[in-house]
Amino acid sequence: SSSNENERKAAKAKLDKLLIKHNVTLEELQQRIAENDGSPEESEAINWFYGEAKKRFDPALVTILHSVATYYNGTTIRKWISRKEGRRLDVIASAARKIEIEIYTEFLMDQLDIDFKKHVKENPLDQILHGREFKNSYRKNWAFKVAQRFRELKKDEQVNGREIKQDDGTVFTQEGLVVQKKNNTELARNNALVKKLYPRLASASGYRSGGSGSSAGREAGGSVSLNRQVAGSSTRRLGGF
Repeated sequence: SSSNENERKAAKAKLDKLLIKHNVTLEELQQRIAENDGSPEESEAINWFYGEAKKRFDPALVTILHSVATYYNGTTIRKWISRKEGRRLDVIASAARKIEIEIYTEFLMDQLDIDFKKHVKENPLDQILHGREFKNSYRKNWAFKVAQRFRELKKDEQVNGREIKQDDGTVFTQEGLVVQKKNNTELARNNALVKKLYPRLASASGYRSGGSGSSAGREAGGSVSLNRQVAGSSTRRLGGF
């Protein structure tokens, strides 16, 4: 439909802006993804700060960033900086995954904004009646649903395998057990860095679900594409267009 075509074009425009921001072309990103999918366990574990220090984070951002990092066998820590600055989001993952994690997170956060604005335009009474609470609960539950789907996607790849495009353009399916072994190797390396940096790390409290926007948020979060395949080919990519 024309509506879907417009959404596809808008999504592509968003990704183009992100690629410019990170000084990488789509072809270069696709090549990196293909290479990383082949041997992610060979990459060094690193940590880096995502965004600026804040006293209070957007729950949707924290959830999306963590779910993307976890999909790539990494994790995130809300690191305490100071009373004045608050905390920073520290990402621990393989060096080769850094640009994927950042672009994928930013892309999904843009999609969340698009979905929310679309919902409010089509259902203006929701925000009028419930105010800021509707927006907050919509965003959180959109992110919760996406995080759930990332967990399911990773589990499926470890059972049914993952398609890998090679340098010569041919595609093969990496068997599920191979994917699982590579994931475990990469995860162990990243977890070792977590223990080194945060030897006394305590479990962080999560965010509450529910709220007036929960149903709409989960429905939209269940529809956003997480597919990394280009339609009509097997080239790796982000965002589902």
